[in-house]
Amino acid sequence: MKRIYVDLSDEKDAVTGTCHSFDTYFPGAVLATTGEFTKNIPFIVDCGAFQGLDNEEHSNTSFNFDISKSEFGILTHGHLDHYGRYPIAIKQGFHAPIFTTYVTKSFLSQVFLDDCLKIEKRHAKKLGVEPNYDENEISKMEHLMIPCAYHKEIQYNDNICIYFHTQVMKTLTLLLLETTTTITLSTK
Repeated sequence: MKRIYVDLSDEKDAVTGTCHSFDTYFPGAVLATTGEFTKNIPFIVDCGAFQGLDNEEHSNTSFNFDISKSEFGILTHGHLDHYGRYPIAIKQGFHAPIFTTYVTKSFLSQVFLDDCLKIEKRHAKKLGVEPNYDENEISKMEHLMIPCAYHKEIQYNDNICIYFHTQVMKTLTLLLLETTTTITLSTK
């Protein structure tokens, strides 16, 4: 069995709208959502809102991939630029589990998601348009979030484990890929 660790933490200087789509290719893998055999398991890491950028390239309502095809999501931490588009993704057909830490789920559920919705409604009113999401998507996001302990492998399927690791004031998210065959990991 080969074990491959992929560091999914984002180390860019200016981060806004963090949302990475990955495809993993495993011969004979099984999709957790449908139980079907496949070679492809797509997932996303973070689904953040763009802040302070007003152009179509940085739209909070569109994705450059089919968000509804993702098998699961990983939320690295509770900043708007890492979680702010999850409600929009849910409205557009994303209904997969979102793995995050207990702390992040707790903060989002108790404070941040409601604040995010208030900001969304205020922004929409200012523009004279309907909000991009509402309480339904916030509620669904809360139910989709799966809280995970730090330093414990979460077995997603036979080939994928998720692991949250902490360093000073920072969460590193590691994806552990286990396989007996060659795999390919690609990003979009």
